[in-house]
Amino acid sequence: METSVKSSARLTEQDLSNLFEKTISVYSSMFDSSEIRKSRKSHQQKWNHTTEDPEVYRYYSESASRDYALSVIDDYVGSASDTRIIKSQYCRTLLECQARGFGRGNFGADYGGAVGLYSIGMIALGMEVDLYDANSFALQIALETAVKMFSSVSMTTVSCKANTELIREYDCVVAMDVFEHLHDPVWQLLETHSKLKVGGVLFDGTHFGNTDRHKEHIAADDSRAIQFNEVQGAMFTRADRRWNCPKVLVKVA
Repeated sequence: METSVKSSARLTEQDLSNLFEKTISVYSSMFDSSEIRKSRKSHQQKWNHTTEDPEVYRYYSESASRDYALSVIDDYVGSASDTRIIKSQYCRTLLECQARGFGRGNFGADYGGAVGLYSIGMIALGMEVDLYDANSFALQIALETAVKMFSSVSMTTVSCKANTELIREYDCVVAMDVFEHLHDPVWQLLETHSKLKVGGVLFDGTHFGNTDRHKEHIAADDSRAIQFNEVQGAMFTRADRRWNCPKVLVKVA
């Protein structure tokens, strides 16, 4: 299966919706559907860390590597309502990238991108992409998916640790549901800001709180969450409407 996208092509929302569905179809074709469904329960049963642990990233990389990666795919193929929300965020993010002229010659980072859903989208826009994640199995899935979908793949995978230095400057960074899982999200936010070009964009889908359902999240009233929001507000200009997710944050200096 190949998707060839010319640099001059303008992708519509329907094009991106179709790309989303095709990407999910490739993920699903790699594994038995029952294994994907069971992965979430197995992943949750093995969880015994919180973000208070400086080595929390090791859980994603070692303790349940396969279960974690497949539970991410289950997020995409699970309930219809969840899939609609994820697809809507995906299309909005990539349409915003395109509207800002990001394409061939631009660099994007998919930070904490797991199986590379947004990486695939940025490649379709013509961008060169670095996919960061702690989970080696997820990175392998991402590369295999990209190879199946594109005749030429401009993607590098980078293994994350507790605090991860980004390997180059970027025109945009996508971080969907990532910072709330980190021991030190402020450090990573500052590192992300330092590697964004002036005028570059951080697409931030952080959701602090909801710890009853997600015990791996930082609580909304945790001092780290409060400081994160303060630093983010001081260092970026928000370019989106307040009710949108992800936030569209522009580096101005």
